[in-house]
Order: sequence, then structure tokens, then C-alpha cells
Amino acid sequence: MGKCRIGGKYAGRKAVVVKQQDEEVSDRTYPHAIIAGIDRYPLKVTKDMGKKKIEKRNKLKPFLKVVSYTHLLPTRYSVDVAFDKANINKMTKRRASNKKPTGLNKSLGNSLSNDREKTRKSHQRAKYDRNDIENPAFMEHEVNHYIDSVTDETSLEDFLAKAELAGTEFTAEKEQFKIIEKNSAIVVPTRLDYRANLELQKENEHRLRIPRRPAKELWENMDELTRLENEAFLQRSVN
Repeated sequence: MGKCRIGGKYAGRKAVVVKQQDEEVSDRTYPHAIIAGIDRYPLKVTKDMGKKKIEKRNKLKPFLKVVSYTHLLPTRYSVDVAFDKANINKMTKRRASNKKPTGLNKSLGNSLSNDREKTRKSHQRAKYDRNDIENPAFMEHEVNHYIDSVTDETSLEDFLAKAELAGTEFTAEKEQFKIIEKNSAIVVPTRLDYRANLELQKENEHRLRIPRRPAKELWENMDELTRLENEAFLQRSVN
């Protein structure tokens, strides 16, 4: 039987009723029918058009839809076409709805979640309000210290760094030190000293090496990597 769609996306399209369902079912509580029709008809072609353009304009787009009887307008036309009911039922099977609830309960889930979170925060806040318990929000946390630059160190810092790299333990007695007065005289090097210093730097510049990270094959965990890096730094400072 021919029908004319009067509502929805395919309003005004003529369709054929493939299957009727006059009684209510579990997923659709209204009388409905499965209809098939043409969504896009072929366009006009002329003889001067190319082959690809003619093929494109000759294409049509069908549609298969489940609609309520209230959205259909009966006509006096009828067709006799055989359809595969199994494939049609599979194509029109209703999928699970992902829509949020509507109406008065549309914000009920958010309200319950917000109320639960507010109760949890107030309970945590009350648990640490007593004077004998420290609030974790104000407790000092351990901060990871990264390696500082060692390009400019004093003799004491250099000694302590080497001792730490070598894993050496040492003790020092208190108040056993001597203050050496600084020499206020300014020494200006001569041209010969300056040139000799430059030549000495050029002769020994091949000995200056930047320590690199050990190869991946030499270590398996972070402890071994740290040990190899410390040995490389120590060997570089000794050389």
C-alpha cells in the first residue's frame, strides 16, 4: 500500500508499507509500520554531460523507517514487491537509548552526586578540625630535589660533591677552622701570560668532555643508572 509521510525528516516523501504492527509491543507502545521509500531522486541529465556526472546524477538514495500511524497519510496506490522480512527486522531493531532523562527528573542524578560530594568534604573537614590532629592540607610534603649546576663551585662544595659521588662518609670537628684574610691587591696578567693561557687551553681542550648518559645495555633499573652516572662524574672530576 502506498503512503505519504506527513511528519519528521522524510515529510512529503512517498513510501511503501513493508510491515504493519497494529498492536503495541514492548519497545514501541503505539501502532506503527515499517516503510521504505526514496529520499533522493535522480536528477536531470543532458547529452553534453560526462559519464561520471551522469552516473552521479542517476543515483537515488532510499530509506527504511519505522513510523507511527499518525505520521502517515494513506493513498489509493498499491504495489506488489517481495521483501526479506528477516533483514528488515534486523535493520529496524531499536538500539539502546543514550539520551539523558527529561522532565522533572532530568537533574536528579547530578543533585544526588553533588550532595554526596558535599557530605564527604564536610566530613573530611570536620575530622581534621581538632587541634591535636594536623590538617593534611597544611602539612609539609617532601619535595624532590634535582641536581643543581656544578659549573661554579667553591672548594668546600667541590669536596662535598666528590665525597657524595664516591659514597664516602667522613666526620669533622667543630670550631676547627682558620679564617684566611683576602688579598686586596689586584693582579693584572701580562700579554705573555694571556697568550700562554690561551695556548694551554687549546692544547688541553680535547681533555674536556661532557659526561653522557650511560648506554641502555649497561643498566636495568634506576639504581644502576644513578650509580653509573655518579661513577662517570667522579671519574671526570678526578681526570
